Amino acid sequence: MSAFVVSAAHIATCAKIIREIVFHYHDDPPSDESIRMDLAMANVISVAYRYGPDGERANQPMFDAILGELSDSGWDTTNASLPAGTSDVNEACFDEGYTITDYLADCRSAEAVHYIPAEAVKYLSCLDYQSCEPPEWKDSKVRMWILESQSYLAGTLARIALGERHVWEVREAESVLIAI
Repeated sequence: MSAFVVSAAHIATCAKIIREIVFHYHDDPPSDESIRMDLAMANVISVAYRYGPDGERANQPMFDAILGELSDSGWDTTNASLPAGTSDVNEACFDEGYTITDYLADCRSAEAVHYIPAEAVKYLSCLDYQSCEPPEWKDSKVRMWILESQSYLAGTLARIALGERHVWEVREAESVLIAI
C-alpha cells in the first residue's frame, strides 16, 4: 500500500461535500476553514505516520502532539511557532521546499470543484483511504463525517438509479442483472 497527501482542491471539495451533507441543518456548524484543516491534517498525519522518520510507526505520539498543537493554535501555521517534529512531517509528506505551512495555506484558499454524487463518493473514499493509517482513525470525527456523507450519497445514487420505483423487498435472483 502507498499513501499520499491529496491535493488542496481535493480537500476543498471534500469539505464542501461534508459541509453540505453533515452540517446542512446544524445551527452552529464548524467553519469551512476548520473542516478543511481537520481533513487536511487527518491526511497529513496518516501519511506522516506511515512514512515518518525511518518509517517508524512508533512516531504516532509525536504526530498526535503536532496535530494537537496546530489545532490549539487555530491551524495558524503562519504565525504560530511550529511544534517540534514538524520537519519530520515535512520530510515524510512533501517534496523538498514545500512544507506543511504551504499545504495548509493552499488548502485554505483552494477552490472546490463541481461534482456529481458518484464523484463525491469517490473523492471521499480516496480521502478515507489516504487517511486511515493511525489506529485512532476508525473513531475519528473526520472518518465519521466521511461515512455519514457516503451513506447520504448512497441514498442519492439509489434514487437516481431507481427513480420513483420503491424497492420494499428483494426480487428473485434470476430477475436481477446488474453490471458492475
